[in-house]
Amino acid sequence: MPEDNGAYTYSYYINAAAQYIKGAKAPWGGEGSHNVSKPAKSGVIRAVATQTFHYLNGGTEEKTSTKTIQYSVYDKEVTFTFGINDF
Repeated sequence: MPEDNGAYTYSYYINAAAQYIKGAKAPWGGEGSHNVSKPAKSGVIRAVATQTFHYLNGGTEEKTSTKTIQYSVYDKEVTFTFGINDF
């Protein structure tokens, strides 16, 4: 995920089966990454990232970007990358 700056902040959530992970940046791992165990041998994981623009008057404007990845029993990990151009 892009780095937060004075005007823009980023958050995300991950839906892996019934497991939801929410965060603003990473509580562990690399910048903008989050380790999630695969809930089943195969399936779909969906990540939604939100870019929030903070106006000087206190208002905000949000844009979201969604990515979905199908994984199989052979996949060791699933990686999502959100860049500034995704918003």
